[in-house]
Amino acid sequence: MIVVVLSFGASRGTWSQEVDPSDDSAFARSGFRFSLAPGIAVPFGDWTGDSISRSSTFGLRLGGEIIRGNLGITPAFRLDYVQWANDFDVSLHLLHFGLECRGALHRGRLVPYVSLGLGGDYQANTDVPASQSGFGLGLNVALGTDFLLTPRFAIGAALTIHPGFAPSSSVDGAPDVRYVAISFAIASY
Repeated sequence: MIVVVLSFGASRGTWSQEVDPSDDSAFARSGFRFSLAPGIAVPFGDWTGDSISRSSTFGLRLGGEIIRGNLGITPAFRLDYVQWANDFDVSLHLLHFGLECRGALHRGRLVPYVSLGLGGDYQANTDVPASQSGFGLGLNVALGTDFLLTPRFAIGAALTIHPGFAPSSSVDGAPDVRYVAISFAIASY
């Protein structure tokens, strides 16, 4: 057992707290969260049959986590951009934006989590002259883990499932786009 003593000057007294070095379950603190997550995405749905030669995804998440004991809840804003292209210069772009709620289990430096997000999808297919675009409801489900390098900085990996694109408006019948993405993140804690 280690006792930490902080001195605030002779007139203010001292404050002490017992710290157990084997228990770092509260390694991170409640507060602002920010993450950037590049990765790759594999589509399924209407775009599955096309020969895809390039795939990329990039995610941004802003929120605030509240930690009680080992459990953390993070309401956040999420923005994801996904692009697929084939050898014929036909590409499909998807922009997902919305709110998500992430539940995390803080186990020292390791923070596994699950998140559920709901928002809008805008997608465009650049198959000229038959370009298509549409807007609809988007859903994201993610499973991942972060590893805290310091109490304020982490790296992580996640598997995101985007189960569908429900077009509410489209030009020339936008395709149904679903995907699974693997991303690697850097995050502030």
